[in-house]
Amino acid sequence: ESKELVERAENSIFHSNINNFSETTPEQKNLVLEEVLFSNTSKLEKIKRVREISGMGLKEAKELVEKYEKL
Repeated sequence: ESKELVERAENSIFHSNINNFSETTPEQKNLVLEEVLFSNTSKLEKIKRVREISGMGLKEAKELVEKYEKL
């Protein structure tokens, strides 16, 4: 399963074609967040997507992205 996530992240293929995240389950949101955080997209794009998916503020989203960049 993790190999599949990595492949999708590398190809920037996210489940985020979901338009209304308020109707998704927490598990679905977490999966999409992981895909975004481990993708090869720019830091700015990751922050934008994390905010969109999670509803986090700018500071929290930036800190989360930076935390995952160090992994």
